[in-house]
Amino acid sequence: MTYLKTKFLSCAASAAAFTATMMIAAPSASAAEFSALEITNFIGRIEVQTGPNFALEITQEARTKNISYEDTGRSLSIDGNVRRPSSKGCKGYYGNLSWSTDTSETRKQFGGYKNLEDYPQLTITAPESLVLNISNSIIFGSAGNVAAVNLSDSHCSRFDIGNVTDFLVMDIGGSGAFDIGDAGRADINVSGAAQAGVKSSGATALYTSGSSDAEIGQINGNVTLGASGSSDIEIGNVAGTVDVNTSGSSDVRIDSVSGPLKVGSSGSSSVQIEDGRALTAVMRASGSADIAFDGTAQSADLSAGGASSISIDRVTGDVQTRTSGSADIDVN
Repeated sequence: MTYLKTKFLSCAASAAAFTATMMIAAPSASAAEFSALEITNFIGRIEVQTGPNFALEITQEARTKNISYEDTGRSLSIDGNVRRPSSKGCKGYYGNLSWSTDTSETRKQFGGYKNLEDYPQLTITAPESLVLNISNSIIFGSAGNVAAVNLSDSHCSRFDIGNVTDFLVMDIGGSGAFDIGDAGRADINVSGAAQAGVKSSGATALYTSGSSDAEIGQINGNVTLGASGSSDIEIGNVAGTVDVNTSGSSDVRIDSVSGPLKVGSSGSSSVQIEDGRALTAVMRASGSADIAFDGTAQSADLSAGGASSISIDRVTGDVQTRTSGSADIDVN
């Protein structure tokens, strides 16, 4: 099952690169218990097969004459020696299209890289205690369950990863698409027209910009969300504190909350929370922004200006409201 939205857009500007400082994720257990796989300066396909007792080794390879390796037994570094991976071969944004007739159904996938079959291909086995690092690459394929992930991408990679038991760090842009299973903790930045999907996570920080999309099925911990540009964030149930800031024409949608709630929204952005119970709800709206909480708060501190609006389905205790301009606050 995929957690990525479908997108159909032209390839214009999909190659926009960005410079980012990526926090290095370190598993919480002793470093001696972990293996490490680093992939850098690489264009091609890699499949990482993981298991509890798998050795860290390359089991199959093709078209790899220009690749450099460094293998220490517990760590493996793969350098594709492509110092400036070119996005000119990117085919566009990712998505799927299907159509049916009375007798058959046809499916077509968009995206990818031109002549990918001519680039290196590797199959690697690794233990599930693997720390996976990917940078400066255009990579296609998948990895199984791992301990931690540090991933940066500004091109058109398409890579899926299983469960990440400890820390997931992603800084992605361009038109890349990444689909992740369950993560212990997550720090995610999505920009450009990139797409990120995570099945579930513990404590999470997620920031989107440009026309990017991000989706997390469930968050079992506190979450900080930031959305700008025309980006979209979709979150399932959140069991923890929720802190949301939106601007531009971005949209954030959350299925349910069960902790303190803080929301700030400006521009023409919107925040929609479908259900849940909040101990406190602090909301600030300006411009033509819209904030809606269709759940219950024990207390609320609400301020709206410009042509913005705030609505809460029910507040059981104290309510403080402030409006200016043509703003509207609706509390039942």
